[in-house]
Amino acid sequence: MIQSLLPTAQAICAYTLLLAIPLVSPPSGEKKMKMLRKVEAMKQEIEKQIGVGSSIQIAKQTMEKNGFKCIFIERGSFAEMADEERFVRRHDNADFLYCDKEKGGFICSRRWQVAIVHHDGIVSDIFVSISQTCP
Repeated sequence: MIQSLLPTAQAICAYTLLLAIPLVSPPSGEKKMKMLRKVEAMKQEIEKQIGVGSSIQIAKQTMEKNGFKCIFIERGSFAEMADEERFVRRHDNADFLYCDKEKGGFICSRRWQVAIVHHDGIVSDIFVSISQTCP
């Protein structure tokens, strides 16, 4: 009687396999961001995972999973930049998530700075700045 209540070896293997599948499969919708060199292309890459209307908390988690260091800024300022490090305009008194990532090469390093503007915790816009530093 007791033996019939114990799980068989096949059942144990099947349950173990079912439990392990979520551990090896990436969550749906999560894909590593490509680190692009052009501002507009990088903005589009970020928007694939963090769209306008998303939660700012989810945006922070997504950016950090992609190697960015992020902090929340309240009523802060940032400069909007275009490709070739050209200044476009200044944004003042904004609530935003500031994310920064730097990747070094043999001689030069590239830096991505992202301001994810939000209102009441909901993403309303994304601004990207990309710079390159060489000695």
